[in-house]
Amino acid sequence: MFSERDVQLGYISAERAPLIGKRICLGGVVAIFQQATEWGAIARVAFDGQLPVLPAARVLAKDIPDFYPDDVYPEG
Repeated sequence: MFSERDVQLGYISAERAPLIGKRICLGGVVAIFQQATEWGAIARVAFDGQLPVLPAARVLAKDIPDFYPDDVYPEG
C-alpha cells in the first residue's frame, strides 16, 4: 500500500491482494493510523465507507494520579 505521496504504508500478502485490490477499486475503503510499532505501524481499515473504529486507549497505572503500587521485595 502507498500513500497519496507515494510513501509505502504497508504490505498485503499475495493471497489477499486480489480481494483487497478489488475492494479498493470499488471504492469506499477508509483507513486510519492506529499506532507505530518497532516493525512499522498498525492501521485500521474499513471496506464499507464508514470510519474505522479504534480500540479504547489503555491506561497504564503510572498514568493514574494518586496510584502507588505496592513495593516489590526479592524472594528468599
